[in-house]
Amino acid sequence: MLTNKVYLGIIVHNGESYEGGFPPIVSRATFEAVQKVLKQRARPRRTRKGHNFPFVGLFECGECGGMITAQWAHGNGGSYRYYRCTKKFGTCRQGYLREDLLAEQLKSQLQNVALCDDWAEKMLAKVDEW
Repeated sequence: MLTNKVYLGIIVHNGESYEGGFPPIVSRATFEAVQKVLKQRARPRRTRKGHNFPFVGLFECGECGGMITAQWAHGNGGSYRYYRCTKKFGTCRQGYLREDLLAEQLKSQLQNVALCDDWAEKMLAKVDEW
């Protein structure tokens, strides 16, 4: 309310200011003084720092179909990343999984995937081109 320019008799529409057809309720000097005080009293907003969860958004739960999310756990002298089902679609019996165990499961699954040599050469050539 204290930052609204309507009290100065100014209308802001689509990012542009126009003189209103009504008298101002507050003088410009009072409005500017209030803005100065508000600026001095303002505290910076707390920003949320991003988390580094490399597997989020890649997998969904095999039991219920919910997405896999991650969170930090602290204990035993360190911080650990755990992945779990969001349980968005109801009850799900799947528990938490440490990131290192998830990485091992992913690595073992990817070991079964193979490309033929000519495809691999084409892909590597494209990577070199990029």
